[in-house]
Amino acid sequence: MTATGKGTMTQPLATIRLELDAPPDGSVEAKDIRESLSAVMQVGRHLWLGCDETATLERLTDLGDGRWGAHRTFKIADVLDLPAGADDEVDVEGLAWDPPYLWLIGSHSRKRQKPEPGDDVKAVAKALADVDVDDNRYMLARIPLEEDAESGGLVPRRSCPDPHDPSKTLTAARLRGKGRDNALMRAVSEDPHLRKFIRLPGKDNGFDIEGLSSAGGRLFLGLRGPVLRGWAIVLELQPVETKKGGRLKLAPIGPDGRKYRKHYLDLDGLGVREITHVGNEMLVLAGPTMDVHAPATVFHWRGAVSAEADSVAAGRTLRRVMELPHDVEGPGDHPEGMCRFQAEGLRGDGLLVVYDSPAKRRQRGGDLRADIFGMPSAAGGGLLSRIIGAIGGGGAKEGAGAAGSVEAFDGGTGGSADERGGAGLPETGGEEGGAPDTPEFRGLSRSEDPEPEPEPEREPVPEPEGRHEPEGSREPESGHEPGLVSPPQPPRPPAEQGGDEPRRQEQEPYPNWPQEQGWDRNRDQPKWEEGEG
Repeated sequence: MTATGKGTMTQPLATIRLELDAPPDGSVEAKDIRESLSAVMQVGRHLWLGCDETATLERLTDLGDGRWGAHRTFKIADVLDLPAGADDEVDVEGLAWDPPYLWLIGSHSRKRQKPEPGDDVKAVAKALADVDVDDNRYMLARIPLEEDAESGGLVPRRSCPDPHDPSKTLTAARLRGKGRDNALMRAVSEDPHLRKFIRLPGKDNGFDIEGLSSAGGRLFLGLRGPVLRGWAIVLELQPVETKKGGRLKLAPIGPDGRKYRKHYLDLDGLGVREITHVGNEMLVLAGPTMDVHAPATVFHWRGAVSAEADSVAAGRTLRRVMELPHDVEGPGDHPEGMCRFQAEGLRGDGLLVVYDSPAKRRQRGGDLRADIFGMPSAAGGGLLSRIIGAIGGGGAKEGAGAAGSVEAFDGGTGGSADERGGAGLPETGGEEGGAPDTPEFRGLSRSEDPEPEPEPEREPVPEPEGRHEPEGSREPESGHEPGLVSPPQPPRPPAEQGGDEPRRQEQEPYPNWPQEQGWDRNRDQPKWEEGEG
């Protein structure tokens, strides 16, 4: 599969307004929160958000008419003992809701200092030689949420009664071990694929966690890095309680007693930036490992939750479904957080995406605009119909919470909801592209985002000679399943003669990427050794 250009970015079906104004206690600058969102999760009428520059969790409440506000900031140190103290950043990169616990994970990565614009050679050299290890970033934890009778809404607790069985107590807990020596890092320290990348900074293709999902009593950790010869890795864990309160350990679920499983994903050379489950499936947000301009693509991983051993996801089990807006106004506007989302007017679930370093068009005072995309439709054989059937009823589901509200709907890329890969929105009424003439849509403003540029016609790509694919693995001629929002796909490269590992053809890494986006082949293309392909 080949990366696509700006003209094929999927347009959002709706936007919501995140009112991230100054927190009441003034402990964190609201501007820092707005510019560093890295994770999001809907729990009932609340959105929980994580930032990669703070040691806090943010909570917004549905206020109706597409507004999510009443912003509250909660210090993680109030419910968990942090290895490096209360104020050092946790670098929250993933949130997952497995009732009654909210799970969070830090990046588990080292950080190289970034030179400032205009620095001289001495300052640049000094910054690039400075690699920090922040122990709070090595955090995997669960926090119980309890309805607060005084202030209203769910709040994090260090401990609280189980609402389903008051005789039991729910407790916040983190993975045992201190900082960089926690149970996860000890487990992967001898891994043949990961051990050599642990000491590398995250944005240097080092070990770096940026996605978290909870399903079937297990956690799935998406690695931004390392990416190995174009293959990304997802780790699967099963944390369990220890005898010591407030601590968790890893159960042996892998081969030979290993405390994790490994799943290898062919994401076209991209790393995992977020991961969220839909029934037995996973949606994977993929992006570049290093600090370069590259696509932000959502893949559909079939059967991810049912795997009972290490696995490979490629070809028919891992399909591109949409490309999200990214770098629209130059560097920045990076899709970072993604979760299932329910709202009045959406039949079934949508896909909520929040952005790190958001573009100016998303910012209005203390507000941010987040995007809602349609789930791939079941009508055309997109996600398995049994999965979409389970989420298409419009009712609240465990892990998604009650429906919220959205601000504006537009026609996306045009056509019916099925053609757009939409979530089965009601037919529009009135003017073309306008909002449906129903009470819940009246008075809502339309999206101000420009329509996508039309994609230029392409010459058909000839079938390479010597092409070989295992029987049953050939992609459909259309390049995607009916009902999925997916760009045309060229044929996959031939396998190397005499070898088992397929090799990638020599080609421009992003053949349709517009030059005005700032991508430079000589600067940004990875330098492969001769013969690596």
